[in-house]
Amino acid sequence: MSRIIGQEFTDALQEAHRMIPAPILARVAHAQYFCGSDPVSAGLEDETRFDLIPGETSRTWPHTLYGRHSTTVVAPRIVHPNPLWTVAMFVHELGHVLDEALDFEINLNPVTEYAMNNRREAFAESFMWWCFGQVWDHDAYALGFWERMSGQDIPAERH
Repeated sequence: MSRIIGQEFTDALQEAHRMIPAPILARVAHAQYFCGSDPVSAGLEDETRFDLIPGETSRTWPHTLYGRHSTTVVAPRIVHPNPLWTVAMFVHELGHVLDEALDFEINLNPVTEYAMNNRREAFAESFMWWCFGQVWDHDAYALGFWERMSGQDIPAERH
């Protein structure tokens, strides 16, 4: 079950879905969404602090819940309580859902400082950068991986 409160979340999610090629979107279609509300008050999870983002908790920061994190979550659920950076955050969190669909087995190089925190963030950040058409001169492996995942040729401006 998804719950999305606020047009800004709906619009951003639609934009994020438009950015993702159909073969990849099909792999994350099972994701559920909980947006615009406090997941702790709703009983989805206990409040937790995020070590990677000082001062942020599960009440305030976008994240993905998996079945192993909650007795109320079966499919991966993207929790997005705050409308900041909405499109990019949805794409990033869908990267985590894709990572789970691939059994967390793909290792990609970090493309941002945040991605250096761990393998999961490196995967999600690589996905987000690829979806936004960032430069890939530095990582031919990642570009090839995303080309294969998308099932289509990547436009020249992404090379």
